[in-house]
Amino acid sequence: MGDFAQAIFGGIEGGAQIAMGRQQRALAEHNAKIAELDAQQVLQDAEQQAFTELQLSRIIVGEQKAGFAAGGVVTTTGTPAVLAAQEAAMAAQRVGSVMMQGQAEASSLRRGADAMRFQGRSAQLASTVGGLTSIGRGAFKTSKILGSTTKPKPAKTTTGLAGSHSSMDLYL
Repeated sequence: MGDFAQAIFGGIEGGAQIAMGRQQRALAEHNAKIAELDAQQVLQDAEQQAFTELQLSRIIVGEQKAGFAAGGVVTTTGTPAVLAAQEAAMAAQRVGSVMMQGQAEASSLRRGADAMRFQGRSAQLASTVGGLTSIGRGAFKTSKILGSTTKPKPAKTTTGLAGSHSSMDLYL
């Protein structure tokens, strides 16, 4: 490949690298947004599951109270009240556990989104530096080629007492 073609190719390659970096960053941003949406969905799912746990607990307590009341037992004191309180405490633990798991998973997804964005910015920066380097190489080769096609003018010499030398010329 000729020098001139290599110089032009350097510019084309540099532009392509810069464009590729932009695409990589856009893809990383897209994936990060998806991860954030997933995190929101995880939290919504956890809230729904926590609500379901509370509802189930209320049903269990209601059934227990109904069973005791059917047997003629007072449900506001003694063993029925203790059982209802225990079920409520266990339900609160289940709800807390569900919410903590949901928050942990959502947090992990958000950290992943941040990492994707960082990788996208890094890829764009690396591609931009590589692209500008290729463009610079191409420009250097072009200037070298263009510089070799012009012939330098011969230096005018000045004659002095010590003889003649081109460094003595005031017009250089």
